[in-house]
Amino acid sequence: MPLETGYYLIQNQGKFLGASTEEPLVPRRIIVLPGGVEAPKFFVEKFGENRYAITIDNARTRPIEDKVFAITVVGPPPELWHIKADGGEDSYIVETTERARGWISPNEPYGQIMCRELVVTPSYEAFQFIPAPDN
Repeated sequence: MPLETGYYLIQNQGKFLGASTEEPLVPRRIIVLPGGVEAPKFFVEKFGENRYAITIDNARTRPIEDKVFAITVVGPPPELWHIKADGGEDSYIVETTERARGWISPNEPYGQIMCRELVVTPSYEAFQFIPAPDN
């Protein structure tokens, strides 16, 4: 089922994603959060069939080399990610616009989300987009 524009919590293998807070904040790394940390809301905006911009705290996500960052300064427009359902409940694969690479999650807390060639669909390539509570 395609995502609709709105706020989501994003997780992989039961671990939520967020943006780094260490200095410098330009750009912020998109990371796996450790357990017990409150999950931030990502804003997912639909731009056509399966194409979405993903922002966190008004910072737009983009791939830089083989990693995913939240860009906090004026610059290029946000990456329009191709997000497709993966068959599981709220489960999706996030790919670059040209669909050559996609998000891959490391297993460890504070590990950065990678943007690499997707080979097969193991669980670390599937992300859950959970509609965020209103509060």
